[in-house]
Amino acid sequence: MEVFVEEYKETPDIDRIRVIIYCARESQKGILLGKGGAAMKKLGSDSRKLIEEFINKKVYIEFTVKVADDWRDNDKMLKRFGYE
Repeated sequence: MEVFVEEYKETPDIDRIRVIIYCARESQKGILLGKGGAAMKKLGSDSRKLIEEFINKKVYIEFTVKVADDWRDNDKMLKRFGYE
């Protein structure tokens, strides 16, 4: 699994963060989302609270979970994630 911050926009009132979570298999996606999206909702809520405490400002986080088959063997994906 890899977490990629696709966008981080700062404004005076709120920071907006767009995150993509890449997993290697469809079964992993189901685990990440949880039943009815409950696991992802908890992750988003907990993450938002921690970031708001850290930067002392309101935060909106948008999560997307994508399956990228064998991303660990894809040089382009690895480079995008910062692995050289």
